Amino acid sequence: MRLPSGPRRPVSRPLFCPRKECPYHDPEAARKAEWFTDHGEFFTFARGEIKRFRCVLCGKTCSTQTFSIDYWTHGEFDYTELLRALDTGAGLRHTGRYTQVSYRVVQNRVRRMARNCLAVMDAALSEAKLRESLA
Repeated sequence: MRLPSGPRRPVSRPLFCPRKECPYHDPEAARKAEWFTDHGEFFTFARGEIKRFRCVLCGKTCSTQTFSIDYWTHGEFDYTELLRALDTGAGLRHTGRYTQVSYRVVQNRVRRMARNCLAVMDAALSEAKLRESLA
């Protein structure tokens, strides 16, 4: 039984330029300017039509998939269900059997989710100020 994907907010427009050397790679600078133009679309069998964008400053192109947790995968995965399985202590192989995907797919998605959690934690802690020293 393949589980349906959980609710997702697909990326409709890029938040910043993916090229690190570009001034619009900074989300604050990108938010204040119209830094991209539409650059057509392309088709994939896994997701259908995907929109593309081009940075007006550096010329780098990106798509709505560039900023997705499922970037460079052949399908979407229900991360809510994966988190539930991990929370209950289910193993990766069991989760793979339950969701009808291979162990390697589950392992890949756990790693992707972990990297995203670390990025969110880093962003949250960058604003936090410590009031005392830590041991």
